[in-house]
Amino acid sequence: MTPEPWHAAVLESLAELRDADRQRGAWVERTGEPFPKSPGALVDELFDDTGLIELLSAGTVFGDKADALLRELSALLDDIDLDQAPTKLLADRTWQMAQRFAAVAYAEVEHALAPDDE
Repeated sequence: MTPEPWHAAVLESLAELRDADRQRGAWVERTGEPFPKSPGALVDELFDDTGLIELLSAGTVFGDKADALLRELSALLDDIDLDQAPTKLLADRTWQMAQRFAAVAYAEVEHALAPDDE
């Protein structure tokens, strides 16, 4: 797969979405480290700012497995109130499931982007 500039942004957003400790630091403890300012901003960075949601709607992006995970992740995130208090959100089972989906999706996207050994 030919690397595109937005690929790095997708991987970075997935890494942030899977990282509960950094989320807690940024949104609850307010550590001040560079991180999306809110859960909604993080989701927007992943799906809207990269154009990923449109690409997934149009067809294959990273491959069947990665794309299926990303579509499921998007649907899962649609069911979460991203405006609730961060402590409540981080304890939400659906958000925790989204974090796990993001971890698996990260691995699949990273694999899809890896250069072929030829």
